[in-house]
Amino acid sequence: MNRENGTMEKSIYPDRNGDSMSLKYRVVLEPGEDGWIVAHVPAVKGCWSQGKTREEALKNITEALQAIIEDMKEDGDPIPEETEVVINA
Repeated sequence: MNRENGTMEKSIYPDRNGDSMSLKYRVVLEPGEDGWIVAHVPAVKGCWSQGKTREEALKNITEALQAIIEDMKEDGDPIPEETEVVINA
């Protein structure tokens, strides 16, 4: 985990049916105002969750991502890909 900005990369297998699909998304962890840890996947619109601990937040965001990807597949929507932009400043 990058301690400066709270980001980490986590391989997430977004198919609850056991399909062999494997995607890798960046997960951002931030402290919430209520003391919980807020997690989101910037590449996937609406993919947010939280947990009392880092481990719980990662478990919850994984489940949220799995559900979103599964719905996208069922609806025939394109699966978002992680993109990285590097800016030299």
